[in-house]
Amino acid sequence: MSMNKITGKKQLFLLGFAIIWVLLALACGPEISKKKPTTPATKTKIIKKSPVTKIKKPKKIEKPAPVFQPQAAITLSDGKVYEVADFAFYSKHRNFGGGFYTPSSGSTKWFLYLKQGPIWKKFDFSKVKSLTLSKSKISNWLKIDLVRLDDTKLQGLHPIYSYKNSWHKHGHVYLTGEAEVLGRVGNFKCKIEDVLIFEKLDVDVTDATPKFKIIHNRKEKNETTMTKPEFKLIWKKVTPTYLDIYKLKSNMPVTVNNTEIKIKPGEIDSIIVPQKSSSMFTVKMKKGETVKIKLPPRVFGKLENGDILFTYIFEKGKPVVTGIQIMEKPGLTKINQLP
Repeated sequence: MSMNKITGKKQLFLLGFAIIWVLLALACGPEISKKKPTTPATKTKIIKKSPVTKIKKPKKIEKPAPVFQPQAAITLSDGKVYEVADFAFYSKHRNFGGGFYTPSSGSTKWFLYLKQGPIWKKFDFSKVKSLTLSKSKISNWLKIDLVRLDDTKLQGLHPIYSYKNSWHKHGHVYLTGEAEVLGRVGNFKCKIEDVLIFEKLDVDVTDATPKFKIIHNRKEKNETTMTKPEFKLIWKKVTPTYLDIYKLKSNMPVTVNNTEIKIKPGEIDSIIVPQKSSSMFTVKMKKGETVKIKLPPRVFGKLENGDILFTYIFEKGKPVVTGIQIMEKPGLTKINQLP
């Protein structure tokens, strides 16, 4: 009997131990594997970047130089014939006649002209080696001795005022540019008649900004170094003046057989200038009529090289201009068909 009791206790003990072990195993959970789980390799797509194309800035399209289209051929007293664009007749300058008016002021670009008779030669300051300005025998004009970079010497005149002497209504001529004083750069301005010498420095240097030495003020003879020189017409609170300009399509008053009418210069075929300023012009119209009339006293035109032809038709009673041919079409001259 005793052996059976012991066996029963062992069975109960073993059964209890088994139950406890099962419970502990359930409480602790499954055994954790130390190996890392293997995941199937995923292929990574390599995205090729398309080459970046730089957007080129559009180049500035330079406007072609205007084509020279002559409108008239002007024959001078020395026999030379000049084809000109922008042809026009000019009246004399006239002062304001009276009444109320508002004083005007203004400024416009002018050029370095060297007047040689009826022709005004145009120069660029950068191509000038030196200028010497002195008083002329003609009132309100300066005598200019010009030396170009190639040492060519030229001589001519330049007006102090545009009024009465040029094709502009107003303006005193100034030399302007930039100059440095007291360590600062400022705007230089000087009346043309106060300039004695204008001289380019470092003539052989082409890359640097050109510098010029100016001697001005005839009493003090001040010296200034400047850059960016140019001429300007400047006027301030001036009495208004009148200036009539008759281009090819402008209405121009004339008197034919004591009858006042208006014609356009473009309707004229040719003009013969008389030998005396008191005589009438012989004018042939494009429609065939030939008449004797008076015309405005001055003519203007631009030459192909940039020079200006501007002159009184008569000076001291003698003709400076002997004939004018108005083109039928730009570039077509009929000098040999003057009446």
